[in-house]
Amino acid sequence: AANFLHGKLYHVAKPDGSSAALLGSSNFTRRGLGFGTVPNIELNTLIGDPEEREALHEWFNRLWSDDELTRDAKQEVLAALERLHAPYSPEFVYYKTLYHIFEERLAERGERDGLLDGVYLDQTEVWQALYEFQREGAKGAINRLLRHNGCIVADSVGLGKTWTALAVIKFFESRNERVLVLCPKRLEQNWVRYRAAYKNNPFLKDRFGYDVLAHTDLSRYEGMSGQINLAEFNWGAYDLVVIDESHNFRNEGQDRKDEDGTVVRRSRYNRLLEEVLKGGIRSKVLMLSATPVNTSLRDLRNQIYLMTEKRQNAFKDALGIDNVQSMFGNAEREFLQWEANRRSGTGETDRQNASKDALLAKLGADFLALLDAVTIARSREHIRRYYPQVVKRIGGFPERARPINLHPPTDSHDKLSYDDLHGRIGKLRLAVYTPSAYLLDKSERKTFGDQSTREHYLTAMLRVNLLKRLESSAHAFTLTVGRILEKIRDVEDRIDAWHRSADAGADIEVDPEGDSDDEEFVIGKRRRYRFEELDLNAWAEGLTQDRRDFERLYALADQVNVERDAKLAELKRIIAEKIRAAPKDKDSRPNRKVLVFTTFADTASYLYDNVETWAQELGVHTALATGSSGNKATLGGTAMEGILGRFAPRAQEWPDDTDEIDILIATDCLSEGQNLQDCDLVVHYDIHWNPVRLMQRFGRIDRLGSRNKKVGMVNFWPTKNLDCYLDLKNRVEVRMTLVDATATGLDDLLKDGTKTAQAMTAAQLDLQFRDQQLRRLREETLDVEDAEDGVSMNDLTLDDFIADLLNYIRQHQQALEAAPFGIYAVTEPKQTSNGSRTPAIRPGVVFCLKQKATVSQRTPNRLQPYYLTYIGDDGKVRFTFRQAKQVLALFQAVASGAAQAAVALEDAFSAETQHGKDMAKYEGLLDKALRGIAGAFSDAQQRPLGQDRHATLARASERPKRGADFELVTWLVLKTSP
Repeated sequence: AANFLHGKLYHVAKPDGSSAALLGSSNFTRRGLGFGTVPNIELNTLIGDPEEREALHEWFNRLWSDDELTRDAKQEVLAALERLHAPYSPEFVYYKTLYHIFEERLAERGERDGLLDGVYLDQTEVWQALYEFQREGAKGAINRLLRHNGCIVADSVGLGKTWTALAVIKFFESRNERVLVLCPKRLEQNWVRYRAAYKNNPFLKDRFGYDVLAHTDLSRYEGMSGQINLAEFNWGAYDLVVIDESHNFRNEGQDRKDEDGTVVRRSRYNRLLEEVLKGGIRSKVLMLSATPVNTSLRDLRNQIYLMTEKRQNAFKDALGIDNVQSMFGNAEREFLQWEANRRSGTGETDRQNASKDALLAKLGADFLALLDAVTIARSREHIRRYYPQVVKRIGGFPERARPINLHPPTDSHDKLSYDDLHGRIGKLRLAVYTPSAYLLDKSERKTFGDQSTREHYLTAMLRVNLLKRLESSAHAFTLTVGRILEKIRDVEDRIDAWHRSADAGADIEVDPEGDSDDEEFVIGKRRRYRFEELDLNAWAEGLTQDRRDFERLYALADQVNVERDAKLAELKRIIAEKIRAAPKDKDSRPNRKVLVFTTFADTASYLYDNVETWAQELGVHTALATGSSGNKATLGGTAMEGILGRFAPRAQEWPDDTDEIDILIATDCLSEGQNLQDCDLVVHYDIHWNPVRLMQRFGRIDRLGSRNKKVGMVNFWPTKNLDCYLDLKNRVEVRMTLVDATATGLDDLLKDGTKTAQAMTAAQLDLQFRDQQLRRLREETLDVEDAEDGVSMNDLTLDDFIADLLNYIRQHQQALEAAPFGIYAVTEPKQTSNGSRTPAIRPGVVFCLKQKATVSQRTPNRLQPYYLTYIGDDGKVRFTFRQAKQVLALFQAVASGAAQAAVALEDAFSAETQHGKDMAKYEGLLDKALRGIAGAFSDAQQRPLGQDRHATLARASERPKRGADFELVTWLVLKTSP
């Protein structure tokens, strides 16, 4: 038989030597040959003349033997028939599903690999130093930068984002493009190191040429930053801008304007946007942050605005997103509602609405597709699972020891305690900071309403700051009380002087003089008051009461000297025990290094002054790092790079014969971006109010490449009474002034009651979340993405499944290509080692379908044209296409590793369906799944119509409605063992 353009020739030679021939369009099937209940009616010709039959036979043989026209496909046909007959393994069906869902990603990957041709990136030292996952990250970032003008690398702390970024920088420098790195001031030397002729520069031969400036340089218009004259600097001259710790630009801030509304000085964010990215040549933006989302999706939106230059239609052509702001607005509303459900949910329905699954189903396909397109987010679990060869090569990540929690008293004589101050602090007037309460003209208080509110928040902040100072050290608390006393006495003296001279021009400011080292405790604008506006007698009375209260506090605090400092004594005990237990050979284990963090520079200096001599008697050297001119060291110089090089010579690429520093006392100037994994112990001498900062501190030692088998932390808590410590009332008042106020503008926040209510709600949610994390930090060491109730970038993207497919496809691509649509497998619905990532799995079916129609616009389906759905045997649709990640996680949980078909289950399924003759049950489930898809599609399209003027409906012809609209790609039967 032969098939030529759907024409068929059948030539039959009979045993008696006669022959017969049939020419026409008959298919070689039962119906095509005229059998079955409904045979095909075809147009065919029966050849009766022997000479014509012989001519046809000769013609056929001539074609059959022509190697250019025909080939022997017998083995392929047999193999195909064998594949059709043999049951498929659950694992193969899972990867067949991924293969088609991510076929566009695979094409992009081939495209991005081709981009490296001609730039010789693989021959650079930085490329050769990268692990495989870092190379994948660099290639992915390059591709996203070229496609979308921007990329956020959100890998977890300690996975080497800096080196990944260096490879990206080298790619663009190889194309003669100019690169600017913007980083926190404290990280400048990290970046300068890789472009300078330093001994500890491992990539000296790569001759990096990028420029480095600090985030704070965006606030400066003159002066020098390194070798750069900011007055003459052209911010808009760069093809690529790399923003390290990009979460520092999560808020837009406020421009300073004159009375006419003209911008006098831009916020850092707006200057970056207007002058760096929009002001010159078109710049691509690479952002690095382990925490691009803090407490609001606005954090992420504002960072993505940088790559789009705030053009709302920037992703219209590439992703079909009409308006970025509207898309984020819809996602933010769903996120806030989800947060509310988490806070108030008690019943089963409430708990379901508060799950991450519920959130992902509502965030919107556009939002999730955008994240897939412009972000790269890998966790440690991702590396362990998908790059086992890397983990094996580096010896794995260090084990995290359970935290040690200590509660030493502030004063060994118990005259000054955190609990005692906690009771007193609410009674302090702090009148020196609330002059608006003493305005003579009561009607003027309305004019000064915003300032009055600021002063209310300011005093709440100062109360908390006093608590934080005492928590840190009696020394820091004493200095703060002394500064407040000095302020009070100064104002009292000025009031007395005014009474004597009645100087009508006298005025006064009420803000504290930069007391806090914590940059997040800053509020509002300064306001000057004229003395003639105020009831000075009443104010003086309030000042007198405050002065007496603070004098009593100062007298108590000043008595707590080094001999009475029980907390300092406890720190020395920890250090001494560690040093005495460690061998003096630095290459042996355990090591002697201790990294001590404190929020306040005053405390850090106090610790150094009282540890350095004592430590040298134990045979170790100490250093102090505050990110300013206050750095000190008992060995080597005071330059930051020298201190870090001697403390962590291996991580900092210093010479092997370096004399080492073993105790490093630091403020949070070292909490981000530093490689200090020579050390294996972090001490939190005080607990920062933001637990993410504690995780970042610990991330300095819990990093890729650590030689330590175990790393640990010690937490110094100010009291055993954790509820007292958390003290929600005071902390909510503080966060009311902080939470996203800089994003909306504090002036607007205070004038708009709706915004104020929203800010308070967000603040309360934020505090509850942080308090939960602090409670957990007493029991375990967390990554940022480990927080149960939080949402990380890794929760939102599909990077895990793509990496899973890439690992499999290296050896099985041909088999995946050859397998037809419609294949299935049978497996048990049991939880596996991966089950913690998925809900309870019950008997049912997972279907993967492909929509036949070509869709002209974005749809609610993240994986268009592929639709995933999971339906139970009871006919209830548990996941629709809107929970694509959850379906894939479920599929992965039950199928990954199941490389062989389950014979018993296959036999049970075959018996249930009578060898495929009775598929009524599964046809019924598929029909219900299709109806679920149609309903979810309609709901998803209708939902934003009342909220988003940019929302549109898909054309009727493009909406999935019935089975005929789809092809069945794969299906997985979840069946309990017989």
